[in-house]
Amino acid sequence: MQSSVPWRKEFLAGAVAAAAFLSIYFAVRYVWQIPALPEAVVERILTFVPPVLFESVIQMFGSLAKQINFTIILLGIVAFGGVLGLLYGRLLGWLEVEEDNSGTTRALRYGLAYGVLLWLIHGVTMSPFVERGFFGAGASSPAIAAVVTDVIAYLAFGVVLAYVRQPFIVEPAESASAGVLTRRSLAPLAASGLAVGGAYMVNRSFAAQAEAIFDEPALTTTTAPSGETVPIFQQGFEGLEPLVTPNDKFYVISKNNIDPTVNVNEWNLSITGMVDNKMVLDYDALTTMPSQQQYATLQCISNAVGGDLIGNALWEGVPLWNLLVQAGIQPGVKDIVLRAADGYAESIPLEKAQDPNVIVAFRMNGATLPRNHGFPARLVVPNIYGMKNVKWLTRIEPVDHDFKGFWQQRGWSDEAIIKTMSRIDAPRNGASVSAAVERQVLIGGIAFAGNRGISKVEVSIDEGDNWIEAELGQSLTPFSWVQWRTIWEPPVAAGYTIRVRATDGDGELQDITELQPAPDGASGWHTISTRISGISDGQN
Repeated sequence: MQSSVPWRKEFLAGAVAAAAFLSIYFAVRYVWQIPALPEAVVERILTFVPPVLFESVIQMFGSLAKQINFTIILLGIVAFGGVLGLLYGRLLGWLEVEEDNSGTTRALRYGLAYGVLLWLIHGVTMSPFVERGFFGAGASSPAIAAVVTDVIAYLAFGVVLAYVRQPFIVEPAESASAGVLTRRSLAPLAASGLAVGGAYMVNRSFAAQAEAIFDEPALTTTTAPSGETVPIFQQGFEGLEPLVTPNDKFYVISKNNIDPTVNVNEWNLSITGMVDNKMVLDYDALTTMPSQQQYATLQCISNAVGGDLIGNALWEGVPLWNLLVQAGIQPGVKDIVLRAADGYAESIPLEKAQDPNVIVAFRMNGATLPRNHGFPARLVVPNIYGMKNVKWLTRIEPVDHDFKGFWQQRGWSDEAIIKTMSRIDAPRNGASVSAAVERQVLIGGIAFAGNRGISKVEVSIDEGDNWIEAELGQSLTPFSWVQWRTIWEPPVAAGYTIRVRATDGDGELQDITELQPAPDGASGWHTISTRISGISDGQN
């Protein structure tokens, strides 16, 4: 028997049910911090994406890449819900179920049964794929919580599907001719929207409460190497990148489509694994331990030549090695595994963990560590790309083997040592600059080489035939970037190509080889084009 509901309306009913399905996941995600199924799907898909393709997407869309990817996944789930709506109608026809618009209770029973069937299919197909829930081996989410969420979401899908579909069965002629949803059938869609919106507001309210307790003004002054007290975001050369990056301007990258909001009153940092004395520190215990402040530059491994995924800040925290010594680290340790509230896991070798400049940070530029930078605590590891600087840190675990973290399992570098980089910030690429007044043009930017430091920066305006050594600013620490600049007098008004290269503190020249960031960081000399105007022939 064929379904009495037009296929378009069956598809629409399935799409509405999929919206309700997603609202369950996001309500649970925002209130209880249990990752939603779409997030698990996105994370699993990343496993199969080659680093080169991943990097191409990042370079094309930048920080919007995750949002675009996640939106596509959500739209795909809604569309697939429409397909499931069609299948539901065909299944009822195959079972020869008599359909009429007077049997709402019976229809809901069929919807519940359909939801259970879909959950069982999900359990043997999707759960193992995303490694989530009772059916997924090695599940990263709490098994019971994930299973309960899945069951509720699929039951909601079945109930909403049946409820929305019911008014379409043997419709009155005027409703059928109008071809529109009734108020009754719109109710689940409205409820879904309210659930998602309400969950979002709960999350924002919780985040505000979590951070308001520790709300403090950011640092406004600092001491330069010369001993002079200067404004923290205006040191160095005027018109160039600030020597210290403000918190709200510091780059943000994570694997998540929705970053976690950690309740500091429930948070703790545990030290387990190969230690004699397992430790559990709450926020107060961590922040009252002897700490240190240090300037350090963080750079994302996805930063392209000339890119902006880099920033310099004043971090405050407890040296990692102090914590490990206090816990009694055992012989035979090879890696220190670092786990986060979002399920992220990374590692650094034991030798790196012994560096006194590796800290568990809880303050940034004089203020409490912001949520999107890892509140309550994160790792700061000088000389290693940002993916090893784990945010939302919850566990430190010494192990006796080489641990491959989230990105290493996907083909990215394990050592992740920062390469020497230099960037032109002024003039901007493609900009037109007037030299009419003083016939001088400022060329400047930043350079960074991890803990090797920068000994020289050179600029060329003639395709590399000649190089001008730039003036270097003062580096706040051996592992923070430096500013550089030179004043150039262009000979004529014309278009120019400007190129920069740096030499690190060991005397090694920056690699000219042009490589994309995947899999171990970009290399190459940053090159821009600019047009100089305002110089008349009489000035030549």
